[in-house]
Formats: sequence, C-alpha cells, structure tokens
Amino acid sequence: MNLDLIVERLKSEVPVLHNRVYGSADLDATESGAMPKVPSVYIIPVQETAKSNLTHPLGHSSMIIAEFALVIVVRNVANNYGAFSHRELEDVRKSIRCVLYGWQANEMAKPVDFLRGRIVDYKNNTLRWMDIYSARFYERH
Repeated sequence: MNLDLIVERLKSEVPVLHNRVYGSADLDATESGAMPKVPSVYIIPVQETAKSNLTHPLGHSSMIIAEFALVIVVRNVANNYGAFSHRELEDVRKSIRCVLYGWQANEMAKPVDFLRGRIVDYKNNTLRWMDIYSARFYERH
C-alpha cells in the first residue's frame, strides 16, 4: 500500500497536526529521547495479506488487506495527572478517524476501517498511542 497517500491526506485534512505527519524512520528519534513537536503522527506499515486471488481474461488480481499503524505522540505539560495529554490524544484521534474512516484512496480500494488502538508508552510526560487501520484494495498482476 502506498502510505504516501495517507501522509498527504492527514497533512491536508487534519489541521491540528500542523503537518507533523512522518514515517517510521522518524519515530526512532522520538524513542531515543528526542523531544518531538507535538501533536505528531508516525505512519508505519504493519502487515499485508492476500484475501482472494482471481483469474480473469485480463490476468490475475488479488484483494490485499493492508494494515497500517498511526503512532500518535502528545505531551502533558499542564499537570502531573495526564489529563491534558488524554484530552489532546482524543481530539487528535477523532480528527484522524474523521478523515480516514471510510476513505477510499483510489477506485481500486475499499473504504479504510479502524481496527484497534492501544498505548505504546508514557514517559517523560510524553504519551505514545497506536491506532491500527486496515485498507483493502485490488492489485492486478
């Protein structure tokens, strides 16, 4: 799956991110102790599975189910209870879900679905949360 389409959609449709949408290589810097500008999102491919293979007069096609993760990073500086980071996280997640859920990247794609979310970690007042989405599309061979 072309994750660049998702990067561009989030940059153009989720103003709360201020264009802070990155790939997996940039996530390494945040885990090594660098303090990223927040809120920010890092897009990571998770897995791809072929659901069905079809043979037709023009060749073969497969339905591919691609899962991708969005690691959302927010920071709590308002208090020691994490309430601010939780509210900001929910605002960012809702904004992202509104532009991704049901979106079709192209005519060969099915709507994007939300699968699940979970905490990655919380340290140094920085919360990292991961939401996993799936996209189904047909690929011709």
